[in-house]
Amino acid sequence: MSEELIPEFQRKGAPHSGMPMTPEEREAAIRELLPAELRQAAETELAARRPLTAGTILLFCFFLALTAAAMLLTFPRERFSRKLTTPEFAGEERVDDGYRERLEAAIAARDAGEFRKYAALLLQPGREILASRSPEKARANERLLELYFNYYRGNPRKLLAETGKLLAFDPDSLLGRTARAGAFLPRTEFAALLVTPKEELKERSAQAAALVQPLADLTGLRPAMRNRVTRLLALALAGEWIAAGCKDDPGEPGFDERERALALCRRYPADRELVRLRHDILQHIWSFPWFWRTQVVEGRRITAGELKREFSELQTLLERGEP
Repeated sequence: MSEELIPEFQRKGAPHSGMPMTPEEREAAIRELLPAELRQAAETELAARRPLTAGTILLFCFFLALTAAAMLLTFPRERFSRKLTTPEFAGEERVDDGYRERLEAAIAARDAGEFRKYAALLLQPGREILASRSPEKARANERLLELYFNYYRGNPRKLLAETGKLLAFDPDSLLGRTARAGAFLPRTEFAALLVTPKEELKERSAQAAALVQPLADLTGLRPAMRNRVTRLLALALAGEWIAAGCKDDPGEPGFDERERALALCRRYPADRELVRLRHDILQHIWSFPWFWRTQVVEGRRITAGELKREFSELQTLLERGEP
């Protein structure tokens, strides 16, 4: 055997005990057989595997705390700190003394899950108010009428008939116009617009927009009614965009309606329903194949990654906001 291949401890004539070599001795013997470059690399790797010292651990913890502090100071907390609200009543919370007791009993029955009792207490006074054909009586009992119309939200034909009765003698009724616009929009949800036949959706969206468009810029509206009008108009405009084929280029049919809908959603950023509608529209835009690297969304050029980041932040806000 060549002398170069004999480990150093054997070349020196080191006595051998006859016992098996320990792992450390075997590793040292193998390193002796390696060329100088490989031996140096092995020694470097062995040094890296040594346990961390207390000083190294303290230095790592110091830089970790420094990084966490920098992230905390620069984190955009204002994006997630605002609370979202969804008001229960959009109209004036007024009711005549003659109906107050029945209304309170109906609300208590609804909260207790007694829906048959709720319907029995609510429907009769609602029909009496509409049968009176008195605008003053209707406006003096808007809280009761709003619950009355909400009861028929799952039955658009019946809701259209009941709101038609109110608008027949009070065509300027805010409650009647908004409730009727909601009847034209399927379940007043963006997801329901996507599965509605396009011709039907186009007609329904145009009718809903015609009802609430004159109310969008009125001053003096209660915040809840103002937000409802804005949401219904934005939803109607989104329906027109979907009916036109969800076009994504400026100048194409429906594009301007989509941009107006997004602008309306940004008008009141604390309203949960408007935030959800904006999230749904942005997510739907992102879900389509992008033939170009950027698109015009909300008046600016944006990439698919930037758009996804925007509606993901809105999703986080919806998850953290108050119901």
